[in-house]
Amino acid sequence: MSLVTLTLPATPSRVARALLAAKEPGGWIALVKPFTVLRQRVRRTVAAAARARPDIDLFFGQDGLWLGGPRIPKPAAGMILLAALDIVGLPLLIRASALAALGGVRPATGLAGGYDLALRAVANGLVVEHLSLHLAHIMPPRALSGPARLDVLNGWNADAGHPWRISAGLAPATFQLRRAFAAPPRVTILVRPGPGTEPTAQRLGPVLDALARGPWPLDRLEVIADPRLDTGGADAGTQPVSWRRASVHVSAGEADHRNALWRAAPSELVVFTEAGLTPETPDWIDALVGLAADRNVGMVSGRVLDGQQDAPEAAAALFGFDPATWPDRGFVHREFAVPTSPLIAARKSALEAVNGFSPNLPSAYQAAQMALRMRLLGQSIVTTPFAVARRAPCAAPVPDPMAEAAFKAQWGTVITDDRLHFPDAPLRAPR
Repeated sequence: MSLVTLTLPATPSRVARALLAAKEPGGWIALVKPFTVLRQRVRRTVAAAARARPDIDLFFGQDGLWLGGPRIPKPAAGMILLAALDIVGLPLLIRASALAALGGVRPATGLAGGYDLALRAVANGLVVEHLSLHLAHIMPPRALSGPARLDVLNGWNADAGHPWRISAGLAPATFQLRRAFAAPPRVTILVRPGPGTEPTAQRLGPVLDALARGPWPLDRLEVIADPRLDTGGADAGTQPVSWRRASVHVSAGEADHRNALWRAAPSELVVFTEAGLTPETPDWIDALVGLAADRNVGMVSGRVLDGQQDAPEAAAALFGFDPATWPDRGFVHREFAVPTSPLIAARKSALEAVNGFSPNLPSAYQAAQMALRMRLLGQSIVTTPFAVARRAPCAAPVPDPMAEAAFKAQWGTVITDDRLHFPDAPLRAPR
């Protein structure tokens, strides 16, 4: 296997020479910073990985130099995470054929050429994977500024026809994406009873009041309520938000109630929420549907605060979600295995594709199972820190060993091998 080094920034002539040098079938090109010395084992590691996974077009490795200690895998390089935060860095290893197909390195991107290439690779459906290996013996410090990344993002967005709104994130040099809407789309809010014994956890009225105070146009909203909710006061005609009850018997199972809610929705975009949740971010609807509107996204979950920390989720915990670490690790959009809260947005067509919620698991695992089925269809499950709601503190759910065992019986292999773990793939905010 040939491995040719290409130092950034790269002129078109240097890119052409690198492609010529790596022209043999299976040739690879390493994009590096000046004064980088690759490790000798990189060639054989990439050769072995490429034989095992011939579908992979681009590999990225660990940051910096290895000074001992365990090598912790990075998260999978999805488009939404890459736009929010550059996790790939340099060196990058790309098949010469893939580099040529992408049109080479754009000279104007300078040292951001690797980031630009990774973003274009993911957006064009190339397979990008992580090697748990520090690729260099010697490498200058990583210094790709936020403005340089923003230039790349704006160029990529312009080439695609400006489908995304790009704005500042919660940490320096991070960004958030939301789909661009010519006008606010119609959204159906699906409300089910919340946990706990607080009266608000069973009442529809406070949900309607919160929606009426929000910025989303009320004529673009409709609420469908679970028939188990207390709708006292909401029928008096004082609510400016249109609402109606779902048609399902109150004694039906939890999956039946959830399915009745989304199947009754007149709009493509739906948001699941619970009575008793109070929005903390005024644009929480836009934050959710601005991602769920993308055809590559299956579900989007926001944050639900229970007291001072995120509410626990039984299924998400099996994939490594820890409510105590979410404030630190949840500063950007993140692809995750399953939803991390009951605040969820989706497209009705995506729900139909997997036939909605399945009654063969307890309610705590139904949304997770649906998300995993969506992932089998190639769709992403996204968590976002930009949609936040709070509920009154309530007793932590009691673990159900039988329910957990039933879920593991179906998805145990995915849990073991999944690359979208929170603890195994921590993110560090730029300084």
